Amino acid sequence: MNDTRIISSANATLDSAPSQVGHGDEEVAETAAGKLTLELQVNGEARTVNCHTLGALLASLGYGETRIATAVNGVFVAAPERASCNLSNGDRVEIVAPRQGG
Repeated sequence: MNDTRIISSANATLDSAPSQVGHGDEEVAETAAGKLTLELQVNGEARTVNCHTLGALLASLGYGETRIATAVNGVFVAAPERASCNLSNGDRVEIVAPRQGG
C-alpha cells in the first residue's frame, strides 16, 4: 500500500508542475491549456504556434485553399503532403504566394 501512496503523490506533483515534453532533440513547452506549442520561423519571423503539421499551420495563418509553395527547413513540401508534414520545434517554414504581372 505504501507504493500506491508514493505513486499517487508523485503523480500529484507531476500534475501540478509545469511540464516540458521532449520532441526529438528539442523540448516543446506545454501551455496552461495543455496544448503543446512550437517555436517556428515562418518566412523569417519567429512564431509560437499550437500547430503540429504544415497543413494546420497554413490553415491557422489563413491560407486555406490559396495556391502557394511551401518548404520546411529548405525542403519543398507539395500540397498533398502538407497535412502529414509534421513540424518540430525550431523548424524554418517558408510560404511563397505566386505574383501576377511582370
